[in-house]
Amino acid sequence: MSSISSLAGGAAFIGGALFGGGKNVPQSRTFGIDAFAAELGKGGTAKPYLFSVIITPPPKLKLAFQETQAALQLRIEKVSMPRRAIATFDNTQFHGPERKIAYGVTYSNINLEIILSENMIEREYFMRWQDAMFANDSPAGGSEFGGHRRGEGSLYDSAYFDSYTGFIEILQYAESPAFQGVQSRQGLIDTIIGTAQAIGFNTSAITNPFGINLGIGSEKKRNVKPCYTIKLQEAYPISISDVQLDWGGSDSAKLNVEMQFTYITEMHSGAKDPKNQGGLASLVRNGINTLNAFRPAISLIKNNGLGGALNAGGNASLNSASAGTRGLFSF
Repeated sequence: MSSISSLAGGAAFIGGALFGGGKNVPQSRTFGIDAFAAELGKGGTAKPYLFSVIITPPPKLKLAFQETQAALQLRIEKVSMPRRAIATFDNTQFHGPERKIAYGVTYSNINLEIILSENMIEREYFMRWQDAMFANDSPAGGSEFGGHRRGEGSLYDSAYFDSYTGFIEILQYAESPAFQGVQSRQGLIDTIIGTAQAIGFNTSAITNPFGINLGIGSEKKRNVKPCYTIKLQEAYPISISDVQLDWGGSDSAKLNVEMQFTYITEMHSGAKDPKNQGGLASLVRNGINTLNAFRPAISLIKNNGLGGALNAGGNASLNSASAGTRGLFSF
């Protein structure tokens, strides 16, 4: 009987945790439908189709395939964010349970699925890239990126590693405007007005004289930026797949390319740099940096008034303040 009571109590606890009810559920563990919907409404969900891939090949290849290079970003329809794993070794030297000690990281290669154009120039692009890995008379490897495919050079003489590696950027975008970058307050006048408002000046006489909105200081330029950027360093195509040809087929031909790389760097627009999280000292330092960024513009406004500051748009110190302020508030 006691086991049945325990089971019922456990079910009530779990049910309360899932649906936000139950008097025995701690507040921190409440999982109500309203809270769940609010969280999804606030943070949204990542959309796997909101991405783009930018490939930067070796300089010589980029120069030879400028048009193809620009079009590739529109033809890569599938890619995966690379897997990262921690490499460990077993430590059995001490008394107690065995420990796995981390000593490095390993990455998995990525695959690009590319929609081929009618002349299949994308396949030639990556084949030429591979040709550059074999040295002959050219210091960059390959003979005009023809190499052994054209009876030139040697398949067994490798080029210098740096001569055939590039990098790949995988850019993930957000659907919600809250996570998209909006570049605002473009231009010197907008910067001066923003600075004046920040220190308490009433700018309505200039931006809205006699109740007429002149649009000064209100223009915002939409500039959508990626929320997550992954950069694959020292990348090159290690494998180019076959392309299936079929008289009975009607779908577009596609090419799969496996890219090898050495390491990755990542940048998330919402992540804070741990080095800048220094408590009171960091707060004071950031405050000083902010004041220094505003100092030239504030001095100009106080000495000349807002109208005089706007008229002094060509002054070198004002331009410097404008650049500093825009850099401070850009995101």
